[in-house]
Amino acid sequence: MFWLNHIMRIVSMRRKHMHFQDITYMQHALQEARRALQEDELPVGAIVVLNGAVCGVGRRSHTGHSRFDHAEMIALRIALETDYKNAHDMTLYTTLEPCIMCFGAILNSRIGRIVYALEDPYGGAASLKPHHLPVRHHAQFPVIERGVLRENARALFQIFFQTTKHKFWNNHSENPLVRTCLTDR
Repeated sequence: MFWLNHIMRIVSMRRKHMHFQDITYMQHALQEARRALQEDELPVGAIVVLNGAVCGVGRRSHTGHSRFDHAEMIALRIALETDYKNAHDMTLYTTLEPCIMCFGAILNSRIGRIVYALEDPYGGAASLKPHHLPVRHHAQFPVIERGVLRENARALFQIFFQTTKHKFWNNHSENPLVRTCLTDR
């Protein structure tokens, strides 16, 4: 019985430590999201962490770049150039649930863990279940943590939707992401 209690205490301590780390790294992703917001971009920030070190950073940017330049894609590209062999030990932190393109890139790169702040009912794909995906992705499906610093991210998105000059977002009050952010909960 002593050993069982000891093991349970260790597991509990690891969870608390993991949660503290998740908050710390999500704050870094939120910092990138604030930079995107200052550029009138959707406030998505992402970082990739390997063994306690940030190895990739990205933020949403469409100014003069490709439409594929989502925060997650930029952070993944940088991280995987650094060390693609240890991708299964990497954690991606992002302020918004990854879209299907980013989620596909995460699966193909074999990132081991995803932590996101705000769910995206409009275009998020992290809620997909392994059995909905091609068989090759079943064995390497990442661990997914949802809602870390959700309200902090939601506050940034509220500012964006209330102040943006982007016609796409101004004319989409029925968009589920816009409603999630602007509706009091």
